[in-house]
Amino acid sequence: MPGLLLVLLALHFCYLYCMHIAMCLPTAICAISWDATRGWRLRQARGDWLAAEPLLPVFVSQRLVAARFRTGRLGYRSLVVVGQRCAVDDFRRLRVRL
Repeated sequence: MPGLLLVLLALHFCYLYCMHIAMCLPTAICAISWDATRGWRLRQARGDWLAAEPLLPVFVSQRLVAARFRTGRLGYRSLVVVGQRCAVDDFRRLRVRL
């Protein structure tokens, strides 16, 4: 039984790594955009743009942002942004918007 638990944990780690760090899955979020006319939008690795609505709670710190977005009636996406992955001004604007 402990072996099965370790296998499940390893598979979940691989999934999270591919989704949030390596962005090698087609549904991984590669970009986030906000403008006054369209609101929040998320771009997937395959190139699709999804309309999104931020959900509470949102974690915002000086070096990390973690947010959850609703992308449809039953769709949800989680997004983790580390400050070193984007320009300083862009990261500041993201923290202010959220």
